Amino acid sequence: MRYNRFRRVQVACKYADQIIEQINEVSMNVNWDTVVKLVVPLGALVLGRYFERWLAKRPKLIVWIGNSSPFTVRGQKGAADRRRPVDVNTHATVIKNTGRGAAYEVRIGHFVLPDNYQLVPAVPHTIERMQNGISEIIIPMLAPDEQLTISYLYFPPVLWNQINAYVKSKDGFAQVINVLPAPPRPKGLMILIWFLVFVGLVSILYPIAGLIAWLFL
Repeated sequence: MRYNRFRRVQVACKYADQIIEQINEVSMNVNWDTVVKLVVPLGALVLGRYFERWLAKRPKLIVWIGNSSPFTVRGQKGAADRRRPVDVNTHATVIKNTGRGAAYEVRIGHFVLPDNYQLVPAVPHTIERMQNGISEIIIPMLAPDEQLTISYLYFPPVLWNQINAYVKSKDGFAQVINVLPAPPRPKGLMILIWFLVFVGLVSILYPIAGLIAWLFL
């Protein structure tokens, strides 16, 4: 058993030595000036695409559901007109524009729109009810980094997952997330991350371009 393992290690080392020799041979025969001419434009093109998206002033809506809570509303203790307990359900929908541009005509669709809802902060809005039963709260604009919370109060048997349908703007649908968004990263850290991304990209493209140059040039 030990002999077989030793043989396997020997074979693996032999193959590793052959691969290293081939890489060294390729490196010696590569015209590195040509490699640089190939890598730099490719890296600049890919990185330019990412920077173009990052710098573009586009909105990006994210939405998540806050904690849903059932309540039993009872009359005030000791009051003469104490009434029967009433069961109610509540939850909140949080919408945030994390993009660099304003989101226009934000529409929050509902399968069921409760009569009791509240927008925090209070912003101008309209209600549009469609023939398919969907009701939309329409908000003219959400500025970059603006956040809006819509709280709902409704009665059983309606549950929280029967209320909201979708959130969208003129630029497309919002991204639904399941956790609270993380705090924004410092700009210095973002610059460092992009620099490391560029270095890693060049490190990947450099040997690929060298292999292409060795094969075809």
